Amino acid sequence: ISRYFVTKRGKALGVTSIGYPVGTALLPGIAAWLILQFGWRAGYGILGASCILAFLPLSAWLLRKEDDFRRPTGSVPARSAKNGEVLPLGRREVLRSPYFYFVIPLILFPSFFCTGLLFHQGDFAAYKGWRPEWVAYFFVGYAIMQSLSSFGIGSAVDRFTAKRLVSFQLLPLGTGTLLLAAGSGPVAGVAFFALMGCGMGIQKTVSAALWAETYGTGHLGAIRSLIFTIQTFSAAASPGLFGWFLDADMDITLLLYGGVAVIAGISVLSYFAPAPRAAGSPSGVKNLS
Repeated sequence: ISRYFVTKRGKALGVTSIGYPVGTALLPGIAAWLILQFGWRAGYGILGASCILAFLPLSAWLLRKEDDFRRPTGSVPARSAKNGEVLPLGRREVLRSPYFYFVIPLILFPSFFCTGLLFHQGDFAAYKGWRPEWVAYFFVGYAIMQSLSSFGIGSAVDRFTAKRLVSFQLLPLGTGTLLLAAGSGPVAGVAFFALMGCGMGIQKTVSAALWAETYGTGHLGAIRSLIFTIQTFSAAASPGLFGWFLDADMDITLLLYGGVAVIAGISVLSYFAPAPRAAGSPSGVKNLS
């Protein structure tokens, strides 16, 4: 999506990113129904078969005769050094870019923080005095807000660019964490999960567009795989670290305020990031009407 769409990249990413939160909201219920009706083994079999027999053929049918979309060139016509433009950057150049190191904490922190918190949601719920079923209801608000924000932020990305928005993308998550630290009732839980969903939806769309805007699309797959690998290790480390904090009897409210402070710090850091090298735009791309 990032490679194929240019002038309407934000809108395209916003539309396609809705699938993830919708799946978060619907698939657990579908899976539970399948398990009740057919047992967990048959339920898994039905889900696996649907991927092969339904969604794979559907993908092929939707992309028929769309060779440019399936195999985007991602290339930029060579430009002379006279006009100062550069070719798209690869992973090696990205790792040498100061801009990358100013922005990457902002990209990694949401998955790190939210994974650790949700992994230990039982401890947080008990500390806040929430009933277990309340958390299930909170997730509905999380999924709805993630869907709405993913779709809504797309037009803003097209208008203002992801590079201008990236420093503000964690504002909802920071606000929600601050409310959760200050409050303890169900209203605080609703507000936190809703704002967390809003922040995650914005972050996914903005960050997806950011790398295409900043480093071009010629090596976008390699760059995205690098980012995803780092995010995976970051998210995998957070449950253990959060568990260590909880075992050490660290005050949860203090932990939440610490999260707010980190969000503020890395947001300011990204705002003062040195301007990245300009990358060209691929030719032969289409817009989303």
